Amino acid sequence: PTIKKVIMQCFDDNQMAQFIDGQTGKARQEYIEHLNTCPECFEACCIVMDLIAENEESYAQLCRAFTEMAKK
Repeated sequence: PTIKKVIMQCFDDNQMAQFIDGQTGKARQEYIEHLNTCPECFEACCIVMDLIAENEESYAQLCRAFTEMAKK
């Protein structure tokens, strides 16, 4: 019998967010394999992760402000 490996399609925005947030569960290895073979998804993932890293303090400030606003 022939074993056919299914190649994952490129990530949509939700899948990219799930991967970056570590919410892929058992499929994480499939995501990593796809990133290792797809320059477009790899680049998009790197860009998003760089933006998150560059804006981490701003994000934290927004979260604190939102929490304070929600308390009112």
